[in-house]
Amino acid sequence: SFEVSPGVTDCLGIDVLGPAAAQTHEDSLVGGDLAMTIEGNKSTKTYAFTIPQDTVLARFDLISTNSSDDFDLFIRQNDDLSDNVGISGLPGGRERVDLHNPEPGTYYAVVNAYDTGDVKAPFTLHAYAVGPRSQGDVRISPDPLKTLIGIPATVTLSWNGLDPDTSYLALVTYPNNAEPTVVTIQ
Repeated sequence: SFEVSPGVTDCLGIDVLGPAAAQTHEDSLVGGDLAMTIEGNKSTKTYAFTIPQDTVLARFDLISTNSSDDFDLFIRQNDDLSDNVGISGLPGGRERVDLHNPEPGTYYAVVNAYDTGDVKAPFTLHAYAVGPRSQGDVRISPDPLKTLIGIPATVTLSWNGLDPDTSYLALVTYPNNAEPTVVTIQ
């Protein structure tokens, strides 16, 4: 469940896009120089992901096992990694890049262990491509959502038929191009 703050008094039809299963890689790297190549090096690895037609949100999440490790995440296109479409270089071990309405095709997530010391630092990389296709049975309630302007309303998402060992991402959408709610199902 989550709360939304409506800007209108109305009965709103709401919808769910997805959920989309994560494409997941678990790996480890030693801190060092960035190698912006498909081959990488001891400090950099590149992972290819296919983003299908009609994807509304492509999300790349990098999570370090040790929060003190510092990773960076680059999202590129083209086999020579020349087209930079996103970057997250915050301090620490959590990085995220969101691409809204991306062109379909192959995208490359380049992970760099910027500062992890001289030992292998483990991490998990999740990539999601959320669109109109769905996995499992997802329901939203209430639908329609009865709202009063400025009064928070509770929305509940329920599902079955999803693999409990897989992470999923869904978008709850509202009318009039209102900001969607991103929901992670783990």
